[in-house]
Amino acid sequence: MTQISEAVLLQSLADVTSSPDAAKRAAGEKVLVECLTVPGFGVELVKALLDESLPFATRQLAAVVLKKLVKERWDEGISEQEKTSIRTSLPAAFNLSNSKLTTMAGVVVGEIATHDYPEEWPTLLTDLVGVLGSCQAPPVVAATVKCLRLIAEDIPSDSAENFCETALPGLCQVIETTTVAPNVRRNALAAVDSLLQTATEVSLKAADMPVKLRSSIPPLCALCIPMISDRSQPLLASAALSFFNLLISCFPSVVESMLPTLISLTCNSLSQLVGSESVEDGYTSDGDTFNKDTLISGHLELIRNFLKKKKSRQAMEKSLQLNDDAKIKDLMKLLIRCSWLTEDEVEDYLADPGSYVQNEEQFEEGYSWTSREVCCGIFEELHELYKQKSVKNLLETCQALLTITPTTDWREAEAGLVILSTCFLNTKRLEKCGFTSAQVFNVCNAILSTPVAASSPLLSARVFWLMNKTIRSLKVDSVPPQTLQFVVSCVSNEAMSHVAKTQASRSFITVHKKTVNGSAAAPAVVDAVRKMLASKDPALKGDTLNSYIEDLAIIIDVNKKVVDVSSLPRDAILLWHKYHTDPFTVEAVTDLFSILTSCPSSEPSMREVVPYLTNQLSNPDALPPGMVSSGVLILSHITKKASENLLHFVATTALPLLEFLTVKQHATSSIALCLRYLVTRVGGENLQKIAIQSVVKGTQETALVTSLNIIQHTLSPENSEHSLSQSGKLILQVIGAASSQIGVDGLSGLLGMVVQRLTSATTSMIAQELLLPLCAMSIQNGASFSSFLRTSGPQNGLQIVLQIWVNWIPDFWGSKHELQLLLAGLTSLAQHVGDDFTLEFTESKKKGKTVALPATLGVFVAICKLLLSVVDQRDESKDIFGFGDCSTDEEEEEFIEEEDEDEEAEEEEGEGSDYSDSEEEFVLSKETVLSLCGDSVVDNVKSYLKSRMATLGQPALPYFTEKERQALQKHLGA
Repeated sequence: MTQISEAVLLQSLADVTSSPDAAKRAAGEKVLVECLTVPGFGVELVKALLDESLPFATRQLAAVVLKKLVKERWDEGISEQEKTSIRTSLPAAFNLSNSKLTTMAGVVVGEIATHDYPEEWPTLLTDLVGVLGSCQAPPVVAATVKCLRLIAEDIPSDSAENFCETALPGLCQVIETTTVAPNVRRNALAAVDSLLQTATEVSLKAADMPVKLRSSIPPLCALCIPMISDRSQPLLASAALSFFNLLISCFPSVVESMLPTLISLTCNSLSQLVGSESVEDGYTSDGDTFNKDTLISGHLELIRNFLKKKKSRQAMEKSLQLNDDAKIKDLMKLLIRCSWLTEDEVEDYLADPGSYVQNEEQFEEGYSWTSREVCCGIFEELHELYKQKSVKNLLETCQALLTITPTTDWREAEAGLVILSTCFLNTKRLEKCGFTSAQVFNVCNAILSTPVAASSPLLSARVFWLMNKTIRSLKVDSVPPQTLQFVVSCVSNEAMSHVAKTQASRSFITVHKKTVNGSAAAPAVVDAVRKMLASKDPALKGDTLNSYIEDLAIIIDVNKKVVDVSSLPRDAILLWHKYHTDPFTVEAVTDLFSILTSCPSSEPSMREVVPYLTNQLSNPDALPPGMVSSGVLILSHITKKASENLLHFVATTALPLLEFLTVKQHATSSIALCLRYLVTRVGGENLQKIAIQSVVKGTQETALVTSLNIIQHTLSPENSEHSLSQSGKLILQVIGAASSQIGVDGLSGLLGMVVQRLTSATTSMIAQELLLPLCAMSIQNGASFSSFLRTSGPQNGLQIVLQIWVNWIPDFWGSKHELQLLLAGLTSLAQHVGDDFTLEFTESKKKGKTVALPATLGVFVAICKLLLSVVDQRDESKDIFGFGDCSTDEEEEEFIEEEDEDEEAEEEEGEGSDYSDSEEEFVLSKETVLSLCGDSVVDNVKSYLKSRMATLGQPALPYFTEKERQALQKHLGA
């Protein structure tokens, strides 16, 4: 579309806003989007906005689209002539009869100003100030102030002085005029805030501020101080608090003379605010919400800023008499009162216990409720000022608040515990005051023994959270028996809310992991949680359910010898069946089975679970795909850790199911994992015998074919590369059991699929996995395998495999044994390679160039580089045929530093978690490598390379870096 008529535009706007026909609305939207690139579209939109005869909705949409056009296309795509026309016409919208349209026009002007002021629209500021001074109509004032605010937010520092001289007097007049709407006065004050922010970009010295701005601050402060405590205008109170927070943080000297008044008023206002009824929630013109908590947070932030600056801190100490212990305690009580949970928070956390636990975990990192976070920051500042004295006063204050009576508001005690634990629960601070962990437990026991705690689940949860943190922070060796009993009784109490019980179970984990007397109570806790999981409690779901299951797994894992889990597998499998649509619960249940299988007492129940699982999975088409995969994954966990007797039972029961599911192409990744454990744990011959028993009229060859069929389905092109992860090691195991009976010809189908998937591998990990079984075949029977590859397809399969093999070498990783197998396999295959074909290699990954080399030379160079990787445990070069185009020393150091940082992050993550999966991944063992290629791989390879050095050594030199040449000289002597 190259142009648009006024009629088409108006019809499109009308269709979008008022047509009942969805097709017409969609067509209208399409026209408007297409017109964004049409010359003159902006001018037509301005005309529509100014046309008083059009419906409000049509004009409103015109303003919205105009704003979008300015934001996306103003700098490129709109001619200067059209821009000039829009700038000339748009200010007339400030006089529209509809206030909403007037405000929207101001927003559009402000958006244009971010692009054009002052260079392309130098008169804008004086024009706006002229409008502000000549017209008192509320819509015009609102639009003008909004526009000035937008300009101030994006004003460059070199234009701030002119803005202050021209516009600041008018903005101050708006702030001072009480008849102007609060939201407009707030916008004017926000514009001043933006000017202060711009001033900080130049200097934090008040003397460097624009003169007009500096001279305007004192009268503005005088105007704003009363606003702080004005309950009737919460919007202005919030804006005034923001204004003073910015001043105290950046330019405290400007308000030094009025600090006593400001501090006294702030604290008194805060005290009145926390004791008042809730402030009615509202919204600013920007869509931001404000409420009582917003105002409390603003007051608290201002108090924290007072404490950060020396002069304001001194003024605060004098004004509030903070040298008096009683006055400090009064301030602490006020701050703790500010940390109470709101009614909405209480309702939310009682409805969703898991969110309370999650929020508390986040709170330790400072991401929790705003008021609490700021209060904790204030207490930290108080500690830095008063050291031991502030801790002592806090402890005494908290103890006074924690003396629970029937009339005590539980939220006060809960907030006191928050401040105590979050700010001061560390050994150094408490020991200076003679406060011990025993006293913390006494406080906890005293609270838990009261009716108030019993009827207040969030308070009980907080107490258990404090216990948890006390044990971890103060390195407690043992907990009082009464404390332990409270934990156990809470978990066992069916009437107790889950929000408290989840925290109690979390506390018990810390108790039994960090103390010497925790394990004694483990059986009771496990039994209580087991009964809870077996109940039909409708509240037991989501994060709460998952938390219980995860905690149970941890407790059992640490106390395997003292807990009885004989019935838990049955309960767990029923949970899996009931909550199969919840992936997080399914994951928790499968992890639980990983722990249960290693408990001797679970074996009888496991013998019931396995047939139940196989029966449930026998009709996979009727089940959700995720349920089939998770069910097989549970079988994998059982297979991995089961005793010998249970393992054979599982193999006999599950193998027919695995074959059936493979044929149906269900859960191939989980099946490969399960079969891998069967192959590696049961062993080749035993697996064959078990498979024979499970296949009607089977033979040993049939059993192997069953295994190979499962693997072949994993390798099929329909499956993603994710399903191939570590499948090479599995195929390697099966080849070890099958090659002596079937040979290369019998394995041709499997090997052909390996080669086929290898050609499409997109990552070094998958390529390396698929090369492992080819290595085994090359070592066991190099001549036959080489011949098979040459004739396995329409192209030379040997050429394809070798080209992939040598090109992925720079990215190979893993254990030394795995690299040795790759090295031995390539060396064995190299002895059957001639120069009847060439290999293409990447000359430089950075430049994308390739080079073609005779096959013998290319393989020789590749073996040399892979040898260096094995010997040095790290590939020095990232470009195998890079002609020296390797990483620089600086890049190499940066790469190593990044690896070290990743390892440190993983270690920290492991230390910080209550439980981490310590199961090792299935890796290629040293024994497997030794059985295939002996213990002299490196020496054999060196001998081979030396035998070829006379003919290939000199031609290969250009393909090594100087560092590699020196290393080869060292290892080969040539």
